Amino acid sequence: MLKENKTTKKDFDLFKKECKYFIDIFELNNYKIYFNHKVFDNEDAANCVVDTTSYTAWLSLNKEQTANNEDIKGFAKHEVIHLLLGRMSNQGYARFISKAEIEEAEEELTRKLEKII
Repeated sequence: MLKENKTTKKDFDLFKKECKYFIDIFELNNYKIYFNHKVFDNEDAANCVVDTTSYTAWLSLNKEQTANNEDIKGFAKHEVIHLLLGRMSNQGYARFISKAEIEEAEEELTRKLEKII
């Protein structure tokens, strides 16, 4: 019987390294970032939870996920993009939002992308 490969400490270290790379690229260093390597209650490979009020984020890798190095790198990039879009997403989910708040979030993202592209 083949043993299923679960993410290891080495995989988690790669996930953190790749996340930090994209956090720098997308200029998201204004967030306090916490990393977790844990078992999820769902089938997600990784996830990102963002609190835009406190500029705090949790980037997590699922211990139960089967993945190779390229998968891990892709998970990291994907979750940091969620962080990049977190402010706009949170405002979009808000029941009441002003035009100025949408414009502010759009301007923030535009300036980040302007520096990157």
